[in-house]
Amino acid sequence: MFVLPFLSSPFAFSLQAYKSTCIEMPIVKNGLFSQKRVYRGAQEYNQQIKSLPGYNIKTELQPFFDRIGIRQDIIVTERLNLGFCGAQGTNFFTKGDAVIWVAPKFHKVDKDACHWVMKHEACHIKNNDCFTMPLIPAICSIAAATFSAFMMPIVPALLITMSVGFIAQAIFSQYREGKADDLAITESSVEELKGGRRLLMSLQQTNLESRTTIWKKLVISSSGENRFDFLHPSTASRLKKIERALQQKDVQIDEGEEVEKIVKLKNLMVEINLKIEKELKELGTFGLMKAMQQ
Repeated sequence: MFVLPFLSSPFAFSLQAYKSTCIEMPIVKNGLFSQKRVYRGAQEYNQQIKSLPGYNIKTELQPFFDRIGIRQDIIVTERLNLGFCGAQGTNFFTKGDAVIWVAPKFHKVDKDACHWVMKHEACHIKNNDCFTMPLIPAICSIAAATFSAFMMPIVPALLITMSVGFIAQAIFSQYREGKADDLAITESSVEELKGGRRLLMSLQQTNLESRTTIWKKLVISSSGENRFDFLHPSTASRLKKIERALQQKDVQIDEGEEVEKIVKLKNLMVEINLKIEKELKELGTFGLMKAMQQ
């Protein structure tokens, strides 16, 4: 019973931090009648990386990656994911891969918005956030478990341990997400800043239009904020940062021109969300749990 608090959030966060250091993206070469797994160091590896959908986006952003010191072997590829972009891996632990996932069609629909959010994700890899963001709550929850396991009965000890881990995760994650926004804003052109603004406005509007049920009205606020997203700063505060940067550059925004681009992003968001919902249903509970462990 004494070890139960340590097997809750301390173990989960520690495992997540460890996994971030040894991410391995499967690279497969399609043969005439079969598929062959290709590993780093193999002669065919670089050729297969260059054939991945979305490799052209890495080529466009390579000068930015070089400027901020991102590892040369970072992988950029298109794949359906819960956000428009996502990052895995670290810049320090190079035994595993570092990957930026980009939603299919995102770059085609709005290249500047895609570039802005990719610069945000690149900051997470540069600063090893995928490792430190679970590491900090792991340390905090281990400290809480050590204290509570000696001082309290098992149930309060578990509750305190899990609560401390969750609170530490939320606070540190919001801090790192804000820093990633800061780098993306600093390193973006005017057009990319406009793209970032469009993306966040699209997210707000998509959320507002989804408030059609009682549950959705509980999850989404009347201003388009996801009340359950404790890991990111509010969308409104992120928008203000970008708009402040545009004002400092004396940029005048043509709202009429922006509306059409926002609608395209909204339509893509809806399309992606529907595809994800469909895949989650097909996976089922056990399939989803298995996928989360990979």
